[in-house]
Amino acid sequence: MAESFFSFKSFKTELIILLFFVLLLNNFVGKTITGDGVGYYEYLPSLFIHHDINRKDISEQSKNDFFERVKKYGVYVDYEEHKLNKYPCGVAVLQSPFFFVTKLFTKMNGNHDDGYQEPFHAAVFYAAIFYLFITLLLLKGLLNYYKLSDKSITLIQVLLVFSTSVTQYASSNSAFSHVYSLFAITAFLFFAKRFFVTNNVSNFLWACVVLGLIIILRQINILIFLFLPFIAGSWDSLKNGVRTVVLKPHILISGILLFSGVVFIQLFLWYLQTGHFFVYSYQGEGFNFLHPEFLNILFSYRKGLFIYTPVLLLCVPSLVWLVYSGKYYLAFSWLSFFVILTYVLSSWWSWYYGGSYGLRAYIEYYPVFFVLTGMFLAKTRAWIKTVVIVFALITIPINLIQTYQYKVYILHATDMDKTRYWKVFLNTNKRLKGIFYKKMHDYRAFNVEFEKIIGDLKLDANNMAQIWAQNCGNLPDINQIDFVKISFTNAFKFRDKVRIVLSINGEDKKNYYYHRVWHIHFANEKFNQFQIGSYDFILPKIDNLDNKTIRLNIEDVDKNQVLGDFKIQFLTKK
Repeated sequence: MAESFFSFKSFKTELIILLFFVLLLNNFVGKTITGDGVGYYEYLPSLFIHHDINRKDISEQSKNDFFERVKKYGVYVDYEEHKLNKYPCGVAVLQSPFFFVTKLFTKMNGNHDDGYQEPFHAAVFYAAIFYLFITLLLLKGLLNYYKLSDKSITLIQVLLVFSTSVTQYASSNSAFSHVYSLFAITAFLFFAKRFFVTNNVSNFLWACVVLGLIIILRQINILIFLFLPFIAGSWDSLKNGVRTVVLKPHILISGILLFSGVVFIQLFLWYLQTGHFFVYSYQGEGFNFLHPEFLNILFSYRKGLFIYTPVLLLCVPSLVWLVYSGKYYLAFSWLSFFVILTYVLSSWWSWYYGGSYGLRAYIEYYPVFFVLTGMFLAKTRAWIKTVVIVFALITIPINLIQTYQYKVYILHATDMDKTRYWKVFLNTNKRLKGIFYKKMHDYRAFNVEFEKIIGDLKLDANNMAQIWAQNCGNLPDINQIDFVKISFTNAFKFRDKVRIVLSINGEDKKNYYYHRVWHIHFANEKFNQFQIGSYDFILPKIDNLDNKTIRLNIEDVDKNQVLGDFKIQFLTKK
Protein backbone atom coordinates (compact mmCIF):
# COMPACT_ATOMS: atom_id res chain seq x y z
CA MET A 1 0.00 0.00 0.00
CA ALA A 2 2.75 2.47 0.98
CA GLU A 3 4.53 1.89 -2.29
CA SER A 4 1.36 2.35 -4.33
CA PHE A 5 0.52 5.68 -2.75
CA PHE A 6 3.98 7.22 -2.52
CA SER A 7 5.05 6.13 -5.98
CA PHE A 8 4.10 9.54 -7.40
CA LYS A 9 7.23 11.21 -8.74
CA SER A 10 6.78 14.61 -7.16
CA PHE A 11 4.45 16.72 -5.05
CA LYS A 12 5.77 19.94 -6.55
CA THR A 13 2.98 20.54 -9.05
CA GLU A 14 0.24 19.94 -6.51
CA LEU A 15 1.91 22.22 -3.95
CA ILE A 16 2.26 25.01 -6.49
CA ILE A 17 -1.40 24.70 -7.51
CA LEU A 18 -2.61 24.88 -3.93
CA LEU A 19 -0.22 27.67 -2.97
CA PHE A 20 -1.56 29.75 -5.83
CA PHE A 21 -5.10 28.80 -4.80
CA VAL A 22 -4.56 29.96 -1.22
CA LEU A 23 -2.89 33.21 -2.29
CA LEU A 24 -5.63 33.92 -4.81
CA LEU A 25 -8.55 33.18 -2.50
CA ASN A 26 -6.95 34.56 0.69
CA ASN A 27 -9.45 32.80 2.91
CA PHE A 28 -7.35 32.38 6.03
CA VAL A 29 -9.48 35.00 7.77
CA GLY A 30 -13.21 34.56 8.11
CA LYS A 31 -15.76 32.01 9.20
CA THR A 32 -15.79 28.72 7.34
CA ILE A 33 -18.07 26.72 9.67
CA THR A 34 -21.40 27.99 8.38
CA GLY A 35 -24.64 26.61 6.96
CA ASP A 36 -24.61 22.84 6.46
CA GLY A 37 -20.97 22.90 7.50
CA VAL A 38 -22.05 23.40 11.12
CA GLY A 39 -23.87 20.08 11.05
CA TYR A 40 -20.95 18.14 9.61
CA TYR A 41 -18.49 19.67 12.07
CA GLU A 42 -20.74 19.73 15.18
CA TYR A 43 -19.86 16.14 16.13
CA LEU A 44 -16.40 17.25 17.23
CA PRO A 45 -17.28 19.93 19.82
CA SER A 46 -20.24 17.80 20.93
CA LEU A 47 -18.02 14.77 21.58
CA PHE A 48 -14.79 16.29 22.78
CA ILE A 49 -15.66 19.64 24.35
CA HIS A 50 -19.27 19.70 25.56
CA HIS A 51 -19.77 15.93 25.99
CA ASP A 52 -23.46 16.18 25.16
CA ILE A 53 -23.82 13.72 22.30
CA ASN A 54 -24.95 10.85 24.55
CA ARG A 55 -28.60 11.89 24.83
CA LYS A 56 -30.42 8.61 24.30
CA ASP A 57 -31.41 8.24 28.00
CA ILE A 58 -32.12 11.91 28.72
CA SER A 59 -35.56 13.40 28.30
CA GLU A 60 -35.61 16.82 26.73
CA GLN A 61 -38.44 17.79 29.07
CA SER A 62 -36.71 16.60 32.25
CA LYS A 63 -33.34 18.22 31.61
CA ASN A 64 -33.76 21.25 29.39
CA ASP A 65 -30.42 22.78 30.36
CA PHE A 66 -28.66 19.80 28.79
CA PHE A 67 -30.26 20.64 25.45
CA GLU A 68 -29.69 24.38 25.64
CA ARG A 69 -26.56 24.30 23.50
CA VAL A 70 -27.95 21.75 21.08
CA LYS A 71 -31.04 23.86 20.39
CA LYS A 72 -28.84 26.80 19.45
CA TYR A 73 -27.90 25.22 16.14
CA GLY A 74 -30.27 24.55 13.27
CA VAL A 75 -28.66 21.21 12.45
CA TYR A 76 -30.59 19.05 14.94
CA VAL A 77 -33.96 17.51 14.12
CA ASP A 78 -36.55 15.87 16.33
CA TYR A 79 -36.37 12.10 16.17
CA GLU A 80 -38.96 10.46 18.40
CA GLU A 81 -38.13 12.11 21.76
CA HIS A 82 -34.55 12.88 20.88
CA LYS A 83 -32.45 15.57 19.22
CA LEU A 84 -30.54 14.14 16.26
CA ASN A 85 -27.80 15.73 14.17
CA LYS A 86 -29.20 15.12 10.70
CA TYR A 87 -25.81 15.33 8.98
CA PRO A 88 -23.42 12.36 8.58
CA CYS A 89 -20.25 12.19 10.67
CA GLY A 90 -17.61 11.46 8.01
CA VAL A 91 -16.52 15.07 7.58
CA ALA A 92 -15.91 15.33 11.32
CA VAL A 93 -13.84 12.12 11.20
CA LEU A 94 -11.58 13.61 8.54
CA GLN A 95 -11.42 16.99 10.28
CA SER A 96 -10.62 15.48 13.67
CA PRO A 97 -6.77 15.65 13.49
CA PHE A 98 -6.96 19.37 12.72
CA PHE A 99 -9.57 19.83 15.45
CA PHE A 100 -7.46 18.13 18.11
CA VAL A 101 -4.36 20.16 17.31
CA THR A 102 -6.39 23.38 17.42
CA LYS A 103 -8.09 22.39 20.69
CA LEU A 104 -4.68 21.77 22.25
CA PHE A 105 -3.61 25.36 21.64
CA THR A 106 -6.95 27.17 22.05
CA LYS A 107 -8.31 28.36 25.38
CA MET A 108 -11.79 27.10 26.19
CA ASN A 109 -14.04 29.60 27.98
CA GLY A 110 -16.71 27.21 29.19
CA ASN A 111 -19.48 28.61 26.99
CA HIS A 112 -21.55 27.48 24.02
CA ASP A 113 -19.14 28.97 21.52
CA ASP A 114 -16.27 26.69 22.52
CA GLY A 115 -15.20 24.83 19.41
CA TYR A 116 -16.38 27.66 17.17
CA GLN A 117 -13.71 30.25 17.92
CA GLU A 118 -11.72 31.69 15.03
CA PRO A 119 -8.86 29.13 15.27
CA PHE A 120 -11.34 26.30 14.62
CA HIS A 121 -12.62 28.03 11.49
CA ALA A 122 -9.02 28.26 10.28
CA ALA A 123 -8.48 24.58 11.14
CA VAL A 124 -11.41 23.57 8.95
CA PHE A 125 -9.96 25.58 6.07
CA TYR A 126 -6.57 23.86 6.49
CA ALA A 127 -8.33 20.48 6.60
CA ALA A 128 -10.08 21.15 3.29
CA ILE A 129 -6.84 22.27 1.68
CA PHE A 130 -5.04 19.16 2.94
CA TYR A 131 -7.65 16.77 1.54
CA LEU A 132 -7.72 18.69 -1.72
CA PHE A 133 -3.95 18.21 -1.91
CA ILE A 134 -4.33 14.44 -1.41
CA THR A 135 -7.12 14.44 -3.99
CA LEU A 136 -4.80 15.97 -6.58
CA LEU A 137 -2.21 13.29 -5.87
CA LEU A 138 -4.76 10.50 -6.15
CA LEU A 139 -6.19 12.02 -9.33
CA LYS A 140 -2.69 12.05 -10.81
CA GLY A 141 -2.28 8.39 -9.91
CA LEU A 142 -5.64 7.53 -11.45
CA LEU A 143 -4.97 9.46 -14.68
CA ASN A 144 -1.58 7.81 -15.07
CA TYR A 145 -3.42 4.56 -15.80
CA TYR A 146 -4.90 6.24 -18.87
CA LYS A 147 -1.47 7.16 -20.24
CA LEU A 148 -1.90 10.92 -20.09
CA SER A 149 1.12 13.15 -20.48
CA ASP A 150 2.33 15.07 -17.43
CA LYS A 151 1.11 18.32 -19.02
CA SER A 152 -2.37 16.92 -19.57
CA ILE A 153 -2.56 15.70 -15.99
CA THR A 154 -1.46 19.09 -14.69
CA LEU A 155 -4.08 20.78 -16.86
CA ILE A 156 -6.82 18.58 -15.41
CA GLN A 157 -5.60 19.23 -11.87
CA VAL A 158 -5.67 22.98 -12.52
CA LEU A 159 -9.15 22.73 -14.03
CA LEU A 160 -10.43 20.79 -11.03
CA VAL A 161 -9.28 23.51 -8.62
CA PHE A 162 -9.94 26.66 -10.63
CA SER A 163 -12.74 25.95 -13.12
CA THR A 164 -15.23 24.11 -10.89
CA SER A 165 -17.18 24.64 -7.67
CA VAL A 166 -14.17 23.25 -5.81
CA THR A 167 -12.98 26.87 -5.77
CA GLN A 168 -15.91 27.79 -3.51
CA TYR A 169 -16.11 24.62 -1.43
CA ALA A 170 -12.42 24.41 -0.59
CA SER A 171 -12.45 27.99 0.66
CA SER A 172 -15.47 29.87 1.99
CA ASN A 173 -17.60 26.71 2.39
CA SER A 174 -14.77 24.37 3.37
CA ALA A 175 -16.81 22.84 6.22
CA PHE A 176 -19.31 21.39 3.74
CA SER A 177 -18.93 17.72 2.82
CA HIS A 178 -18.03 18.10 -0.85
CA VAL A 179 -14.23 18.42 -0.81
CA TYR A 180 -13.98 15.55 1.67
CA SER A 181 -16.30 13.41 -0.46
CA LEU A 182 -14.27 14.37 -3.53
CA PHE A 183 -11.18 13.06 -1.75
CA ALA A 184 -12.89 9.80 -0.74
CA ILE A 185 -14.40 9.10 -4.17
CA THR A 186 -11.11 9.87 -5.93
CA ALA A 187 -9.35 7.51 -3.53
CA PHE A 188 -11.95 4.81 -4.17
CA LEU A 189 -11.55 5.11 -7.94
CA PHE A 190 -7.76 5.05 -7.61
CA PHE A 191 -7.69 1.86 -5.52
CA ALA A 192 -10.40 0.23 -7.64
CA LYS A 193 -8.51 0.97 -10.86
CA ARG A 194 -5.29 -0.32 -9.37
CA PHE A 195 -7.07 -3.49 -8.26
CA PHE A 196 -8.48 -4.19 -11.73
CA VAL A 197 -5.05 -3.60 -13.28
CA THR A 198 -2.93 -5.58 -10.80
CA ASN A 199 -5.42 -7.94 -9.10
CA ASN A 200 -3.59 -7.10 -5.87
CA VAL A 201 -6.13 -7.73 -3.10
CA SER A 202 -4.63 -5.04 -0.84
CA ASN A 203 -6.08 -2.47 -3.22
CA PHE A 204 -9.47 -4.17 -2.92
CA LEU A 205 -9.27 -3.92 0.86
CA TRP A 206 -8.33 -0.24 0.74
CA ALA A 207 -11.22 0.37 -1.65
CA CYS A 208 -13.56 -1.24 0.92
CA VAL A 209 -12.25 1.05 3.67
CA VAL A 210 -12.71 4.11 1.50
CA LEU A 211 -16.19 2.96 0.42
CA GLY A 212 -17.15 2.88 4.09
CA LEU A 213 -15.80 6.41 4.46
CA ILE A 214 -17.86 7.49 1.44
CA ILE A 215 -21.00 6.19 3.19
CA ILE A 216 -20.41 8.11 6.43
CA LEU A 217 -19.53 11.23 4.47
CA ARG A 218 -22.75 11.30 2.47
CA GLN A 219 -24.83 8.17 2.10
CA ILE A 220 -26.11 8.88 -1.40
CA ASN A 221 -22.53 8.76 -2.68
CA ILE A 222 -22.68 4.98 -2.55
CA LEU A 223 -23.76 5.48 -6.17
CA ILE A 224 -20.07 5.66 -7.10
CA PHE A 225 -20.07 1.86 -6.79
CA LEU A 226 -21.99 1.82 -10.10
CA PHE A 227 -19.00 3.42 -11.83
CA LEU A 228 -16.87 0.30 -11.31
CA PRO A 229 -17.71 -1.17 -14.76
CA PHE A 230 -16.14 1.88 -16.41
CA ILE A 231 -13.14 1.85 -14.06
CA ALA A 232 -12.57 -1.83 -14.82
CA GLY A 233 -12.00 -0.81 -18.44
CA SER A 234 -13.59 -3.85 -20.06
CA TRP A 235 -16.09 -6.61 -19.42
CA ASP A 236 -13.33 -9.20 -19.08
CA SER A 237 -11.43 -7.07 -16.58
CA LEU A 238 -14.59 -6.58 -14.53
CA LYS A 239 -15.27 -10.34 -14.49
CA ASN A 240 -11.66 -11.14 -13.53
CA GLY A 241 -11.79 -8.66 -10.66
CA VAL A 242 -15.04 -10.09 -9.33
CA ARG A 243 -13.71 -13.63 -9.73
CA THR A 244 -10.54 -12.75 -7.80
CA VAL A 245 -12.60 -11.67 -4.79
CA VAL A 246 -15.34 -14.31 -4.94
CA LEU A 247 -12.87 -17.21 -5.22
CA LYS A 248 -11.11 -16.02 -2.06
CA PRO A 249 -13.87 -15.82 0.57
CA HIS A 250 -11.47 -14.67 3.29
CA ILE A 251 -10.63 -11.61 1.17
CA LEU A 252 -14.31 -10.85 0.56
CA ILE A 253 -15.13 -11.25 4.25
CA SER A 254 -12.18 -9.06 5.21
CA GLY A 255 -13.39 -6.36 2.83
CA ILE A 256 -16.92 -6.53 4.23
CA LEU A 257 -15.61 -6.29 7.79
CA LEU A 258 -13.43 -3.28 6.97
CA PHE A 259 -16.32 -1.58 5.21
CA SER A 260 -18.68 -2.34 8.11
CA GLY A 261 -16.16 -1.16 10.69
CA VAL A 262 -16.01 2.28 9.16
CA VAL A 263 -19.80 2.50 8.71
CA PHE A 264 -20.26 1.49 12.36
CA ILE A 265 -18.82 4.86 13.43
CA GLN A 266 -21.98 6.49 12.12
CA LEU A 267 -24.27 3.80 13.52
CA PHE A 268 -22.74 4.21 16.99
CA LEU A 269 -23.13 7.99 16.93
CA TRP A 270 -26.77 7.57 15.91
CA TYR A 271 -27.19 5.15 18.82
CA LEU A 272 -25.75 7.63 21.31
CA GLN A 273 -28.20 10.27 20.16
CA THR A 274 -31.38 8.22 19.75
CA GLY A 275 -30.89 4.71 21.14
CA HIS A 276 -31.21 3.32 17.60
CA PHE A 277 -28.41 2.13 15.35
CA PHE A 278 -30.37 2.67 12.15
CA VAL A 279 -32.21 5.94 11.59
CA TYR A 280 -33.20 8.19 8.73
CA SER A 281 -31.76 11.51 9.82
CA TYR A 282 -33.20 13.71 7.06
CA GLN A 283 -36.64 13.88 8.64
CA GLY A 284 -39.25 15.32 6.27
CA GLU A 285 -36.84 15.33 3.32
CA GLY A 286 -36.53 12.76 0.59
CA PHE A 287 -36.61 11.83 -3.08
CA ASN A 288 -39.42 12.17 -5.60
CA PHE A 289 -38.40 9.56 -8.14
CA LEU A 290 -41.56 10.08 -10.19
CA HIS A 291 -40.70 13.70 -10.93
CA PRO A 292 -36.95 14.13 -11.49
CA GLU A 293 -35.75 17.58 -12.55
CA PHE A 294 -33.37 16.13 -15.14
CA LEU A 295 -33.09 19.14 -17.44
CA ASN A 296 -33.10 21.70 -14.64
CA ILE A 297 -30.27 20.07 -12.73
CA LEU A 298 -28.12 20.14 -15.87
CA PHE A 299 -29.10 23.31 -17.73
CA SER A 300 -31.16 25.59 -15.49
CA TYR A 301 -29.87 29.12 -14.90
CA ARG A 302 -30.89 28.59 -11.30
CA LYS A 303 -28.17 26.03 -10.60
CA GLY A 304 -27.59 23.97 -13.76
CA LEU A 305 -24.42 21.88 -13.71
CA PHE A 306 -23.28 22.85 -17.20
CA ILE A 307 -24.26 26.52 -16.77
CA TYR A 308 -22.09 27.09 -13.70
CA THR A 309 -19.40 24.50 -14.46
CA PRO A 310 -19.08 24.70 -18.26
CA VAL A 311 -15.73 22.89 -18.28
CA LEU A 312 -17.71 19.68 -17.72
CA LEU A 313 -19.26 20.10 -21.16
CA LEU A 314 -16.04 18.56 -22.44
CA CYS A 315 -17.54 15.20 -21.51
CA VAL A 316 -19.83 15.53 -24.56
CA PRO A 317 -17.13 15.43 -27.30
CA SER A 318 -15.23 12.93 -25.15
CA LEU A 319 -18.22 10.60 -25.14
CA VAL A 320 -18.71 11.06 -28.88
CA TRP A 321 -15.04 10.18 -29.36
CA LEU A 322 -15.50 6.94 -27.41
CA VAL A 323 -18.34 5.90 -29.69
CA TYR A 324 -16.49 6.98 -32.84
CA SER A 325 -13.44 4.98 -31.70
CA GLY A 326 -15.53 1.86 -31.22
CA LYS A 327 -15.10 1.83 -27.42
CA TYR A 328 -18.75 0.97 -26.90
CA TYR A 329 -18.30 -0.71 -23.51
CA LEU A 330 -16.68 2.40 -22.04
CA ALA A 331 -19.20 4.74 -23.66
CA PHE A 332 -22.17 2.72 -22.44
CA SER A 333 -20.85 2.23 -18.89
CA TRP A 334 -19.96 5.93 -18.50
CA LEU A 335 -23.25 7.19 -19.91
CA SER A 336 -25.28 4.70 -17.88
CA PHE A 337 -23.65 5.87 -14.68
CA PHE A 338 -24.15 9.53 -15.57
CA VAL A 339 -27.84 9.00 -16.34
CA ILE A 340 -28.47 7.06 -13.11
CA LEU A 341 -26.53 9.60 -11.04
CA THR A 342 -28.38 12.53 -12.57
CA TYR A 343 -31.74 10.81 -12.19
CA VAL A 344 -31.15 10.22 -8.47
CA LEU A 345 -29.67 13.65 -7.71
CA SER A 346 -32.42 15.45 -9.65
CA SER A 347 -35.09 13.53 -7.72
CA TRP A 348 -34.12 15.07 -4.38
CA TRP A 349 -36.92 17.26 -3.03
CA SER A 350 -34.67 20.32 -3.43
CA TRP A 351 -33.02 19.51 -6.76
CA TYR A 352 -30.95 22.73 -6.58
CA TYR A 353 -29.62 21.76 -3.12
CA GLY A 354 -30.39 24.98 -1.27
CA GLY A 355 -28.21 28.07 -1.09
CA SER A 356 -25.03 27.30 -2.96
CA TYR A 357 -22.77 28.18 -5.85
CA GLY A 358 -23.53 25.91 -8.79
CA LEU A 359 -24.82 22.36 -8.50
CA ARG A 360 -22.75 21.29 -5.51
CA ALA A 361 -24.11 17.73 -5.39
CA TYR A 362 -21.90 16.82 -8.37
CA ILE A 363 -18.61 18.06 -6.87
CA GLU A 364 -17.54 14.70 -5.48
CA TYR A 365 -18.13 13.11 -8.90
CA TYR A 366 -15.84 15.45 -10.83
CA PRO A 367 -13.24 12.67 -11.34
CA VAL A 368 -15.89 10.81 -13.37
CA PHE A 369 -15.93 13.72 -15.83
CA PHE A 370 -12.21 14.43 -15.85
CA VAL A 371 -11.16 10.83 -16.42
CA LEU A 372 -13.31 10.81 -19.55
CA THR A 373 -11.90 14.16 -20.70
CA GLY A 374 -8.37 12.94 -19.95
CA MET A 375 -8.84 9.88 -22.14
CA PHE A 376 -10.02 12.17 -24.95
CA LEU A 377 -7.00 14.46 -24.56
CA ALA A 378 -4.62 11.51 -24.63
CA LYS A 379 -5.87 10.15 -27.96
CA THR A 380 -7.36 12.99 -29.98
CA ARG A 381 -5.67 14.89 -32.80
CA ALA A 382 -3.42 17.86 -32.06
CA TRP A 383 -5.75 20.54 -33.45
CA ILE A 384 -8.74 19.17 -31.57
CA LYS A 385 -6.66 19.02 -28.41
CA THR A 386 -5.76 22.68 -28.91
CA VAL A 387 -9.43 23.65 -29.21
CA VAL A 388 -10.27 21.65 -26.09
CA ILE A 389 -7.47 23.25 -24.09
CA VAL A 390 -8.43 26.77 -25.18
CA PHE A 391 -12.05 26.18 -24.20
CA ALA A 392 -10.99 24.66 -20.88
CA LEU A 393 -8.71 27.58 -20.02
CA ILE A 394 -11.50 30.08 -20.80
CA THR A 395 -13.67 28.41 -18.16
CA ILE A 396 -11.14 29.29 -15.44
CA PRO A 397 -11.74 33.07 -15.38
CA ILE A 398 -15.47 32.46 -15.84
CA ASN A 399 -15.55 30.26 -12.74
CA LEU A 400 -13.32 32.54 -10.67
CA ILE A 401 -15.38 35.62 -11.50
CA GLN A 402 -18.67 33.87 -10.80
CA THR A 403 -17.33 32.46 -7.54
CA TYR A 404 -16.47 36.02 -6.52
CA GLN A 405 -19.91 37.21 -7.62
CA TYR A 406 -21.49 34.56 -5.41
CA LYS A 407 -19.28 35.48 -2.47
CA VAL A 408 -20.23 39.19 -2.62
CA TYR A 409 -23.94 38.52 -3.23
CA ILE A 410 -24.12 39.45 -6.89
CA LEU A 411 -25.26 35.95 -7.83
CA HIS A 412 -28.24 34.90 -5.73
CA ALA A 413 -27.75 31.73 -3.67
CA THR A 414 -31.08 30.18 -4.67
CA ASP A 415 -33.07 32.31 -7.10
CA MET A 416 -31.08 32.95 -10.26
CA ASP A 417 -32.79 32.80 -13.64
CA LYS A 418 -31.86 33.54 -17.25
CA THR A 419 -32.63 37.26 -17.02
CA ARG A 420 -30.70 37.71 -13.79
CA TYR A 421 -27.77 35.62 -14.97
CA TRP A 422 -27.14 37.67 -18.11
CA LYS A 423 -27.97 40.90 -16.32
CA VAL A 424 -24.80 40.57 -14.21
CA PHE A 425 -22.76 38.17 -16.37
CA LEU A 426 -19.09 38.44 -15.32
CA ASN A 427 -19.73 41.93 -13.91
CA THR A 428 -18.15 42.55 -10.50
CA ASN A 429 -19.02 46.22 -10.07
CA LYS A 430 -19.62 47.01 -6.40
CA ARG A 431 -22.99 48.54 -7.23
CA LEU A 432 -24.31 45.07 -8.06
CA LYS A 433 -23.72 43.65 -4.58
CA GLY A 434 -26.99 42.38 -3.19
CA ILE A 435 -28.96 43.42 -6.26
CA PHE A 436 -31.07 40.23 -6.32
CA TYR A 437 -31.59 40.14 -2.57
CA LYS A 438 -34.08 42.99 -2.34
CA LYS A 439 -37.44 42.17 -0.78
CA MET A 440 -40.30 41.86 -3.26
CA HIS A 441 -43.94 41.81 -2.18
CA ASP A 442 -47.29 41.17 -3.82
CA TYR A 443 -48.62 44.69 -3.41
CA ARG A 444 -52.21 43.53 -3.98
CA ALA A 445 -52.10 41.99 -0.50
CA PHE A 446 -51.29 45.33 1.19
CA ASN A 447 -53.04 48.58 2.00
CA VAL A 448 -51.40 51.98 1.50
CA GLU A 449 -51.52 53.69 4.92
CA PHE A 450 -49.65 56.80 3.82
CA GLU A 451 -48.48 58.11 0.46
CA LYS A 452 -46.16 60.98 -0.44
CA ILE A 453 -46.10 61.89 -4.13
CA ILE A 454 -43.03 63.94 -4.92
CA GLY A 455 -43.40 63.89 -8.70
CA ASP A 456 -40.49 64.36 -11.09
CA LEU A 457 -37.14 64.78 -9.37
CA LYS A 458 -34.65 66.74 -11.47
CA LEU A 459 -31.18 65.88 -10.19
CA ASP A 460 -28.13 68.01 -10.82
CA ALA A 461 -24.66 66.55 -11.14
CA ASN A 462 -22.78 66.21 -7.83
CA ASN A 463 -26.04 66.86 -6.00
CA MET A 464 -26.53 65.48 -2.48
CA ALA A 465 -29.99 66.63 -1.41
CA GLN A 466 -32.63 65.87 1.18
CA ILE A 467 -35.79 65.09 -0.78
CA TRP A 468 -38.22 64.58 2.06
CA ALA A 469 -38.30 64.62 5.86
CA GLN A 470 -41.15 64.01 8.29
CA ASN A 471 -41.51 63.61 12.04
CA CYS A 472 -42.44 59.99 12.69
CA GLY A 473 -45.11 61.11 15.12
CA ASN A 474 -47.05 62.65 12.23
CA LEU A 475 -47.06 59.42 10.24
CA PRO A 476 -48.84 56.09 10.69
CA ASP A 477 -47.22 54.03 13.45
CA ILE A 478 -44.00 52.81 11.84
CA ASN A 479 -43.99 49.82 14.16
CA GLN A 480 -47.21 48.66 12.48
CA ILE A 481 -45.90 49.25 8.95
CA ASP A 482 -44.73 46.18 7.02
CA PHE A 483 -42.51 48.11 4.62
CA VAL A 484 -41.93 51.40 2.86
CA LYS A 485 -42.09 51.26 -0.91
CA ILE A 486 -40.21 53.84 -2.95
CA SER A 487 -40.82 53.87 -6.70
CA PHE A 488 -39.95 56.03 -9.69
CA THR A 489 -39.45 55.84 -13.45
CA ASN A 490 -36.00 55.97 -14.99
CA ALA A 491 -33.89 54.39 -17.74
CA PHE A 492 -31.70 52.83 -15.02
CA LYS A 493 -28.51 53.19 -17.01
CA PHE A 494 -25.88 51.03 -15.44
CA ARG A 495 -23.20 53.74 -15.59
CA ASP A 496 -25.32 56.29 -13.70
CA LYS A 497 -24.25 56.63 -10.09
CA VAL A 498 -27.23 57.56 -7.93
CA ARG A 499 -28.00 56.33 -4.43
CA ILE A 500 -31.26 56.58 -2.51
CA VAL A 501 -30.94 56.79 1.28
CA LEU A 502 -33.78 56.20 3.72
CA SER A 503 -32.97 56.86 7.38
CA ILE A 504 -34.59 57.46 10.75
CA ASN A 505 -32.72 59.82 13.07
CA GLY A 506 -33.29 60.97 16.63
CA GLU A 507 -32.82 64.35 18.23
CA ASP A 508 -29.65 62.90 19.71
CA LYS A 509 -28.37 62.62 16.09
CA LYS A 510 -28.30 58.85 16.42
CA ASN A 511 -29.28 56.70 13.42
CA TYR A 512 -32.04 54.24 14.33
CA TYR A 513 -32.31 53.08 10.73
CA TYR A 514 -30.07 53.69 7.73
CA HIS A 515 -30.29 52.01 4.37
CA ARG A 516 -28.51 53.23 1.25
CA VAL A 517 -29.26 51.65 -2.13
CA TRP A 518 -27.86 52.19 -5.62
CA HIS A 519 -30.65 53.28 -7.94
CA ILE A 520 -30.01 50.35 -10.32
CA HIS A 521 -31.29 48.06 -7.52
CA PHE A 522 -34.71 49.58 -8.14
CA ALA A 523 -34.79 48.26 -11.71
CA ASN A 524 -37.24 45.37 -11.99
CA GLU A 525 -36.29 44.57 -15.58
CA LYS A 526 -33.13 44.89 -17.65
CA PHE A 527 -30.77 47.82 -17.19
CA ASN A 528 -30.67 50.64 -19.73
CA GLN A 529 -34.38 50.60 -20.53
CA PHE A 530 -37.10 52.96 -19.32
CA GLN A 531 -39.29 51.35 -16.66
CA ILE A 532 -40.96 51.76 -13.28
CA GLY A 533 -38.50 50.76 -10.60
CA SER A 534 -39.21 50.05 -6.94
CA TYR A 535 -37.57 49.02 -3.70
CA ASP A 536 -39.14 47.89 -0.41
CA PHE A 537 -37.48 49.10 2.80
CA ILE A 538 -38.17 46.96 5.87
CA LEU A 539 -38.15 49.21 8.95
CA PRO A 540 -37.21 48.03 12.46
CA LYS A 541 -39.30 48.42 15.61
CA ILE A 542 -38.45 51.78 17.19
CA ASP A 543 -39.48 53.30 20.56
CA ASN A 544 -40.40 56.95 21.18
CA LEU A 545 -41.27 57.75 17.58
CA ASP A 546 -42.30 61.34 18.41
CA ASN A 547 -38.63 62.25 18.77
CA LYS A 548 -37.56 60.62 15.50
CA THR A 549 -37.48 61.95 11.93
CA ILE A 550 -37.61 59.84 8.77
CA ARG A 551 -35.57 61.26 5.89
CA LEU A 552 -35.09 60.52 2.23
CA ASN A 553 -31.83 61.69 0.64
CA ILE A 554 -30.32 61.39 -2.83
CA GLU A 555 -26.54 60.96 -3.07
CA ASP A 556 -23.73 60.44 -5.58
CA VAL A 557 -25.46 61.97 -8.59
CA ASP A 558 -22.79 62.16 -11.29
CA LYS A 559 -24.80 63.80 -14.09
CA ASN A 560 -28.11 65.57 -14.64
CA GLN A 561 -31.11 63.26 -14.87
CA VAL A 562 -34.74 62.83 -13.87
CA LEU A 563 -36.35 60.32 -11.54
CA GLY A 564 -39.94 60.53 -12.73
CA ASP A 565 -43.15 60.10 -10.76
CA PHE A 566 -41.23 59.69 -7.48
CA LYS A 567 -43.48 58.17 -4.85
CA ILE A 568 -43.18 57.03 -1.21
CA GLN A 569 -45.75 54.62 0.24
CA PHE A 570 -46.20 53.07 3.70
CA LEU A 571 -47.92 49.67 3.41
CA THR A 572 -49.51 47.20 5.80
CA LYS A 573 -50.91 43.76 5.12
CA LYS A 574 -54.65 43.61 4.46
